[in-house]
Amino acid sequence: MADAIARDAAGRVSPTQAVPEAVGLALQRSLHDSPRDLSDAELVDADLVNADLRGADLRGTDLTGTDLTGADLTGADLTEARIKDAGLVGADLTGTRLVGADLRGAVLVHTVLTEADLTSADLRGSHLIGAVLTGTRLVGADLRSTDLTGAHLTGTILREAILRDTDLRGEVFTDADLKDADLRGAHLIGTDLRSAILAGADLRGTDLSGADLRGTDLAGAKVSNVRSMTPWIGLVWNKETKWPTKALAGEVASRSYEVSPGVFHVQDGSASDRADSSLRT
Repeated sequence: MADAIARDAAGRVSPTQAVPEAVGLALQRSLHDSPRDLSDAELVDADLVNADLRGADLRGTDLTGTDLTGADLTGADLTEARIKDAGLVGADLTGTRLVGADLRGAVLVHTVLTEADLTSADLRGSHLIGAVLTGTRLVGADLRSTDLTGAHLTGTILREAILRDTDLRGEVFTDADLKDADLRGAHLIGTDLRSAILAGADLRGTDLSGADLRGTDLAGAKVSNVRSMTPWIGLVWNKETKWPTKALAGEVASRSYEVSPGVFHVQDGSASDRADSSLRT
């Protein structure tokens, strides 16, 4: 068993020793009695289902294709780890550090990533269906073609994140920070963006029809031609909403009607009960 899990003098798994699926269980057992330093190890296609990896040092570790279903990785350090195409269904990554990690194609269905740090992580093509991303840091992360269906995104930090052409229809981003995010061509139809920060975000070509923008900060956001109101039809806003330009604020107000005290709805065409001009800037 010791030969299967080669370790150096410092107790680390040898970076040249691959850990196949057959010895995954042995690796898990060894973690109970050995130092939890697995940095730079090769754990490609390993079976680490329900593994206890709390606080483990997995910096630079190759976990490509590894099955980490149900694993406990709370507080672990996976900085610049290669986790491409890995299975993390139902895994707990609360407070985990994943800065610069490669998670392309990873399956993170119902994975808990609360307060995790995924700054500059590559999540292209990953599956985050039902994942818990409350308070998660995704600053500068690449989320193109990521499936976020049903993900919990309240308070998620997505500053400078790349969400270009991503389907975010009906998702809930309340209190999320999307400052300077790249949302070009994204689908935000019916998305809940209440109190979210989109200041400086690139929204060119983005469809926001039916979105809830009450209290949303859009100051300095880049938008397409404001005369084309199609992307804004049906959205909800209030006097706390901050618009990127006075021209857009005026155009939105001229096409809105009050649905409840201080709450307005953008309709197609000229509104019969327009928003007060004082709310246009």
